[in-house]
Amino acid sequence: MSQKASVCYELTTDCKCHRQLPRDHVSSALQTLRWLPIYYRIQFKIVLLMYNALAGLCPEYIKDIVAPVANNPGRQQLRSAAVIVPRCRTKFGSHAFSIAGPEVWNRLPQSVRSADTVRQFRRLLKTHYFQLHFGPN
Repeated sequence: MSQKASVCYELTTDCKCHRQLPRDHVSSALQTLRWLPIYYRIQFKIVLLMYNALAGLCPEYIKDIVAPVANNPGRQQLRSAAVIVPRCRTKFGSHAFSIAGPEVWNRLPQSVRSADTVRQFRRLLKTHYFQLHFGPN
């Protein structure tokens, strides 16, 4: 048996170990280790920055990018969307935080957005994204 065939990968955290062969799918390991897939991890980071901006826990230059609907008197009827999403003409421009942040934030359920602390928000957000990807357990 060659060395390549006997190689297996170990994904570890402080308390769990998951052994995988090179051709095994990573989804079961992600679920076992409670790790988010890359797409949801990126969304998690963007939304966490949005939460900190709305809570006033980040620098001014980031807070200035975010415009809550409640601060705009002409848009009182748009209470369902918490943050105004600026218009963008290109696909490349939609990747900017000023546009992607509000879009992702407005897609979150109100139960996640209304968390009182950063710790509670992180827990609710990770659970929400985990259930979106792996389904409710």
